[in-house]
Amino acid sequence: MGRTLLIAAIVFAAILGIFVGTRLSEDALGIIVGVILGALTTLPVSLVLVWALVRRTGPPAADQQPPPQLTNQPPVIVVNPGPGIGSGMQYPALPQPQQQLALPPGQRHYRTIGSEAETDQRYGGETWPSA
Repeated sequence: MGRTLLIAAIVFAAILGIFVGTRLSEDALGIIVGVILGALTTLPVSLVLVWALVRRTGPPAADQQPPPQLTNQPPVIVVNPGPGIGSGMQYPALPQPQQQLALPPGQRHYRTIGSEAETDQRYGGETWPSA
């Protein structure tokens, strides 16, 4: 019964493969073959990984000691009092920002790119007073 079912499945897969293969373009067949072969290439790595994980999680050796058992001790609770309440750790204050340097006195000259005249009259000419 089992052998007949296996042969029927193989014949069905072969007929389905021939039917699909004659209907699809070469590009589609290339993609399908690439996906199947790509999935098959992961099998050796997967088998080695499973073997390594099963081997590593085997029974413990006789020379290894079992982990120590916990005794009935009361739980230890540590409360952090937060900053400023005797924590002993104080951070230095941030440095004060430096004052900006003053610009030298005098007129600053600006040129507006794209203006038709030598001076742009919208802003009172080319020379602006310094702030």
